[in-house]
Amino acid sequence: MFKPSKGSFNDLAIQKFTKRHPKLLLTPTFTGTLNNTFKLGAEHAKLVFTAVSNSSLKGLLVPQAVQALQDYEIDRVLGHVELPIKFCAFILKDESKTPTTVISHPAALLQISHWVSQNHLQTRDELAGTAVAVKNLSLNEYHSNTLAVGSCQLKHVYTNLKLFAENIGNHKKAHTQFLLMKVHKRAQPIPFNLASAELTVKLEDLTLKVE
Repeated sequence: MFKPSKGSFNDLAIQKFTKRHPKLLLTPTFTGTLNNTFKLGAEHAKLVFTAVSNSSLKGLLVPQAVQALQDYEIDRVLGHVELPIKFCAFILKDESKTPTTVISHPAALLQISHWVSQNHLQTRDELAGTAVAVKNLSLNEYHSNTLAVGSCQLKHVYTNLKLFAENIGNHKKAHTQFLLMKVHKRAQPIPFNLASAELTVKLEDLTLKVE
């Protein structure tokens, strides 16, 4: 099974999913970006597990999931899980300057936009994901004065980081839906609006019986 990076919200969701369905015996492989997850899932005929909708996003659908589905089609949904989403901002423990920049995945930055504005921060995209943003910060790969935003659970992973701010999302009770699915490469890409409509139908029609 292919899914995005270790320590990401997807990682937390798959842990929750496997606890509910231990008979599936899923062994995840971490693949980085969401589009790469779909690509490898299709190429290797493996299951894909990723976020597809979020209650705090306009239109609810995760834009990056819709973009991936322009090139890949869902054959079958085998199950789903819903996860509460809480964002935390991290900073290097030895950082002495006031932060001026926050780095995270674009979807996450949209979901913390109120906090970003209130703190007059500049934003920078990390397309590889929230967990990668926090990991790179811990490796000192960003400029000084930088925060990284990801799952609050990452505070247990990187000991050289400290928690700067907790539960900073625009919607304090936001949740994300994750799907476990089989996908294949389309013969031809389809427009964004058609991919969005297809995903919406899948979510509306799911019986979601794990097989």
